[in-house]
Amino acid sequence: MNLRNMRDSRELKDYNQKLAELKTGLAARGLIRSGHFMKQSSDLQKQAIDLTVHGYIEDALATCDLYDVPLTKELCTSLEDIARASLSAKYGRGPYIQAIMGNDWPAVAMNQLNQEWERDKLKSMPTIIVMLETARIADARKRTEAMANKAPKQFAVGTKVRVRNPGVDGIVTEMGTERAALSEYWHKIDTSNGVRREPGCNLELIPEPITQSGKASGNTTNYIQHVTQSGPGSSVSQLGDTHTNILQIGDMRALEQELAAIRAALKAQPDSLEADVVLGSLASAERAAQSNDGHGVKHALSMITKGGWEIVEKVAPAVGSQVLLHYLKLHGLA
Repeated sequence: MNLRNMRDSRELKDYNQKLAELKTGLAARGLIRSGHFMKQSSDLQKQAIDLTVHGYIEDALATCDLYDVPLTKELCTSLEDIARASLSAKYGRGPYIQAIMGNDWPAVAMNQLNQEWERDKLKSMPTIIVMLETARIADARKRTEAMANKAPKQFAVGTKVRVRNPGVDGIVTEMGTERAALSEYWHKIDTSNGVRREPGCNLELIPEPITQSGKASGNTTNYIQHVTQSGPGSSVSQLGDTHTNILQIGDMRALEQELAAIRAALKAQPDSLEADVVLGSLASAERAAQSNDGHGVKHALSMITKGGWEIVEKVAPAVGSQVLLHYLKLHGLA
């Protein structure tokens, strides 16, 4: 809106200056009331309108470039429609000769000018259409080249990431091994709103909290983490710093087997209402692990209350084993 107002003000000032120069020049020659003045003044008005609307589109394209808005066919078509509507509206007001010099101009001359305005109202549209198409093709070529030259992002399973659009945080539960759409590696992200499938270009790493020492808190030592994801996932090795010396994370199959062992140990105990609820949640988690559904496993385990976990710890020491314990900590369940 500000760009449009600035454009209107600039073009109006330029038009008034040119009109004043025309009137001064023709007045010196005694032609101020002539048909020549009428034609020249009309042409100045039409030129000002064409330049103003052309400038609107230039400003719109500059704004798209500034904010990195893709010039899609739909957007360019909308800009084309806006330009056509603006020209029709501005030309529809007719020439301003009467407002400048009074109402005593011959009706025949005014009718001729009105016919010219109707004929010329969309004369500048071909130039605008070419400008839009040129900008669209250049933008598409630039984005294609940038995508081809950019190294695709890959985020290991268990990494905390920010999904840039729509702006939610989550944890990577699966990473593709081959590039797919957009020449990107696609990931499954477990968020508070459910599981999302996102390309690496739409993800960014959530950094560790900064402390006064500039490092993550706690005693840190080198570690090697190995993640194996079954199904379409991948095997990833990662080096870094953590309080855990060596961490081996099993795949969903190992988690499924561990859940089955815990459930079997729990079923052998005397029946209780709370134990039955825990058994149902463990069964749901086991089925989800069998289907390689990390979100389903998390949801099922989150339904177990603190008292339920106390029952599990008493009857099934395997709850403290590496696979399940890491999974619970990773998802904030332990």
